[in-house]
Amino acid sequence: MKGWRWILGGGLLIIGVIVFVWGGTSPRPIQIGFAGSLTGRISDLSIDSRDGVMLAVEETNRAGGIHGRPVKLIVKDDHNNAHEAIRVDRELISQGVSAIIGHVTSSMTVAALPQINAARMLLISPTATNPRISGLDDYFIRVIPDLADTASLQADYARRKLHLRRIAILYDMSNAEYAMQWTTYFKFRFEKLGGRVIDIDRFHTNREADFWDTIQAMLAGHPDGVLIVAGAVDSALFSQQVRMQNDHIPILSSGWAMTPDFINHGGPAAEGVVFAHPADLESRSSNYLKFKQAFYKRFGRLPGYAAAYGYEAVRVLFRGLAAGRRPEEIKQAIINHRVFDGLWGHFVIDENGDTINESNIITVQNGKFVKVDWKDEQ
Repeated sequence: MKGWRWILGGGLLIIGVIVFVWGGTSPRPIQIGFAGSLTGRISDLSIDSRDGVMLAVEETNRAGGIHGRPVKLIVKDDHNNAHEAIRVDRELISQGVSAIIGHVTSSMTVAALPQINAARMLLISPTATNPRISGLDDYFIRVIPDLADTASLQADYARRKLHLRRIAILYDMSNAEYAMQWTTYFKFRFEKLGGRVIDIDRFHTNREADFWDTIQAMLAGHPDGVLIVAGAVDSALFSQQVRMQNDHIPILSSGWAMTPDFINHGGPAAEGVVFAHPADLESRSSNYLKFKQAFYKRFGRLPGYAAAYGYEAVRVLFRGLAAGRRPEEIKQAIINHRVFDGLWGHFVIDENGDTINESNIITVQNGKFVKVDWKDEQ
């Protein structure tokens, strides 16, 4: 009987040693978070960004992770609500993430930053472009330039190429930190060039809006151009109303709406709408084409700009993670690297974590976002 106990005990010990050797020494994953607005009317941007992040994480894990450690992605929905944004970031911090990719909209990013800085947690945004958070030595990095030059470029195009003189603007208060800044920079530049903004109207995507009456009121002042600063779905629906009431007036849209949903919901009304954006979705860059093919294979659809910048944000983060685990170390490694090989060529992240890159004029042609080469015409 004692012999059997000895044999059984010895067997269990051997099993324990095997479990320890083969399973107990597997490297712990490096955790990173993602926070964006994954539900609601303006969720298209965050869903696309999340998928770009997922693709980059999956590719890295297939290649062996970071120094042999796999990466675990934890995804949170901020519901485009400031209180939720703060809450989900707090959850991610408590779960021990090394950094957070997000937030996707400027309003959620601005709301989240005080807690992020207090906790000394690194936040890397794929798409938040509010210029009020530029030039700060904090725990915020972004892989897209702020909107100041982009909105100003659109004003240049409206005045110098389209020769518009009187613009009416409509913007969405659900992402006020973005929409108000785009409106401000566009207006300043447009009026500096001799144009005039004759009307500025507001709406909120979470509240019922009368699209027909809103556009009718805007067109009553006889503008020769309309600028819509809103998400893809609302911008598309407002563009339809503009075309129904005036089929020849130029329509401009902020970069926020430059997603596949704009074309899908806008239909024929999307044709000819003018955007300004640093992304070039028809680029022939080898890096971008490789990403585009991989994204389509993984998700069964073409990527929008948010997917590309989500992917870019992870690549930047992993460059930092290769040098350290603490947010301060990651941030410093990213800033020291400075010049990154991006999907559309090289871009710079400066000492404050702000990206320096040029923007483009984009217009919808045959259901595609096509870059317009116009500066040589000036």
